[in-house]
Order: sequence, then structure tokens, then C-alpha cells
Amino acid sequence: MDRCKLTSRGSQGSHSVTGAVFAEGDLRITTIDEFPVNVAPSRHMLFTPSPGHARHHWSARLPAGRAQTSTSPRLQVGRRIVRGDAVMVLSIDDPIPPSLLAHIHTINGIQEAHPVTL
Repeated sequence: MDRCKLTSRGSQGSHSVTGAVFAEGDLRITTIDEFPVNVAPSRHMLFTPSPGHARHHWSARLPAGRAQTSTSPRLQVGRRIVRGDAVMVLSIDDPIPPSLLAHIHTINGIQEAHPVTL
């Protein structure tokens, strides 16, 4: 198994992602900001840090027809301790339009949302 860690630092802080290549080229994201996850990378993803008390299936709160972005059936939550802070990773089919990202920021408990395109 080979591992690689990427750290990004900017004016709003830093974030890190660790990935691993397992047998037969199976690629996985294994940590996000030190939160353990087991996520197969997809073309479009959304990362959201979440306080332990605010975790919920927020994707169900997205308004129907709000955008032409659909979600794959992959939602992963990584946390270090029970009822502790976590990171949520949502694999999506399309890029998130700015209007939908703005709506996501209005959902109670969502303080950050980072769309990623690989």
C-alpha cells in the first residue's frame, strides 16, 4: 500500500487529505484533516466539517429542483470520537452551482462547505 498526503495552506487556514493505493490500484481517500474516512474519489465531491451536535442528513434538506446537481448514493462521515466533530464527504455527479453552494451554507450546522473537482 502506498500513501500520499496533500496539505493546502491559505489565509483561511489549512486542510490536508491523505490517500492510499491498495491492491490492484484501488484508490481511497483515508483521512481528511485527520478525520478517518474510506472514500473512493469521484470527479465531483463536497467536503463539510461538521460539529458533533449538528450532524444530520443535510442532503435531504436541499430543495428539489434547486439545481441540476444530483447526488450519488455515497455519503461518508468520518469522526475521531463518538459524538465528536466530524467531516462529511458527499460524492456528486455534477459540479455544485454557486447558488446551491450558497444555499448549503444556510443549512443549520454547516459552517463550511468545500466543493472539489478532481
